[in-house]
Amino acid sequence: MGTIRFAGDLSPFVALSLMVLAVVLVVWFYLRETRAISSPYNYLIPGLRAAAVALTILILAGPVVHRRVKIGTLGRVIFAIDNAQSMSLEDDTDPAKGDRLSRSLQFLTGDSEKEGWLESLASTHELDVVSFSKSKPAWIWSSQDDSKIPTLWELEPSGLHTDIASVLNTSRAQLIPEENSSDTEDASLSATALVIFSDGRSNVGESPVDAASRAAKKGVVVHAIGMGQERE
Repeated sequence: MGTIRFAGDLSPFVALSLMVLAVVLVVWFYLRETRAISSPYNYLIPGLRAAAVALTILILAGPVVHRRVKIGTLGRVIFAIDNAQSMSLEDDTDPAKGDRLSRSLQFLTGDSEKEGWLESLASTHELDVVSFSKSKPAWIWSSQDDSKIPTLWELEPSGLHTDIASVLNTSRAQLIPEENSSDTEDASLSATALVIFSDGRSNVGESPVDAASRAAKKGVVVHAIGMGQERE
């Protein structure tokens, strides 16, 4: 679906107002000259003249049909949010911004001063947001669902443990449909980035360093954003 934008010297409101006024004047003027012609032909010339004038004024507003077409495969970014209970802590560096989980989500949604990462990347990337703690990560939003970017997340820090490796392993498994071949999988994974928000305390499961190394071999770029302080 395309959209119409106006790039001319006149604003859409001014152009529309002038069009209506011009059409009324042209029809009123030419109807006096075509009174002797039988209906509906007496409206033909005034209608054509009015349409020509209206289109001329519309050109001054510079209407442009804007349509975005995706060519190739968009890069994909997965944002993984740690929702373990340790993410509910407020750090004394800037307590006004809330706990660790709230600050993580603010990177995605933005605030009154600047836009969030989801909005800035939505036109160029496929985006997913997942939450994780100990169990299998849960997908909570995806740009492929054609839904609006949320401004408020109902996400509570409730997990008892943190398994960072789980989000690395599960993400790789769910990125590509099962029916695709291994060759297609490698090509698609190369355009994927995984951004993990966590306080870093992976206290269950395998080593996240080993899981990240395997992801790197598949072409998944892993970025870790540490929330909190080294000192409790």
